[in-house]
Amino acid sequence: MCCGAASPPEATGEDQGIAQHTAESNDLYRKGTWDWSFEFLYTFDVVANPFHCLIDLRARGTNPHAYHFATETLGLRYRLTGVGGPWFLRGSAQLCTDLVTTEIVMGPESYFVGGAVGMHYDFIQPRWPIVPYMDFRIGPGAIDASIKHDGQQNDLEFTYLWGAGLRYNVSSSLSVSIGAIDQHLSDAWLTPRNLSVDSLGVNIRVERKF
Repeated sequence: MCCGAASPPEATGEDQGIAQHTAESNDLYRKGTWDWSFEFLYTFDVVANPFHCLIDLRARGTNPHAYHFATETLGLRYRLTGVGGPWFLRGSAQLCTDLVTTEIVMGPESYFVGGAVGMHYDFIQPRWPIVPYMDFRIGPGAIDASIKHDGQQNDLEFTYLWGAGLRYNVSSSLSVSIGAIDQHLSDAWLTPRNLSVDSLGVNIRVERKF
């Protein structure tokens, strides 16, 4: 009696859906692609510097001024990795470079202009229409330091932008993100008094492949 080889099991609808989503994700987050981005953020809540709190294991005082920042960034992004990684860390990483312009709506100074570089990570799960993300960017710039009145002490200033939020892919080449963000300004101890400020707020970003 002759027995033929067993045929492989047919893929279920769920399996086919996951396979289709994986293929779409691999295209959306393809390694080696370039995007440009435009971002607007408004920060309004002065908080303690999170890194100081982690190092000291205690809450640090905040800047005495109620700083509000209205910031725009114009960025160039390079996709460093495709989709990969274990379980909840499955995702894709980007290298970011941004031009940063900040109008200081409330505070002793009036502007900051500079640049920032950093990393962005998308947490990508099968069949999730919304993609959580985290990013961190840091760089130098210029500010009209007030020096007095507990303001910034040096015209050479440093900023970082540390945020997390949700990304929605409108199409294969266009996405919109919204999240929470902390913008930091300080002179990195280039002067005896480093009166840094961290202001927390919200951001929205549009990103497009080219």
